[in-house]
Amino acid sequence: YGDLATQVLAQRSGGLVRVGSNNTAAEIAHCTQDAAGGYDLTFQPQTSDKPNTWHSLQVKVDQRGTTARALDGYYAQP
Repeated sequence: YGDLATQVLAQRSGGLVRVGSNNTAAEIAHCTQDAAGGYDLTFQPQTSDKPNTWHSLQVKVDQRGTTARALDGYYAQP
């Protein structure tokens, strides 16, 4: 069940994981500020000869203080 934990699902889907605070208003404000900017990246996914073939994805940013959050992969289909 560890792979189905909320934090794991959030991280693998490009979400922001915030833990260790009981200040809900501050956490919401942080997440709102974090979501205020960004870019949408698209790509042409590869197909596969077999269904549900896993392809890892990685987004790198060459700018100090910048964080990229994205899906960590996808399942290709024929």
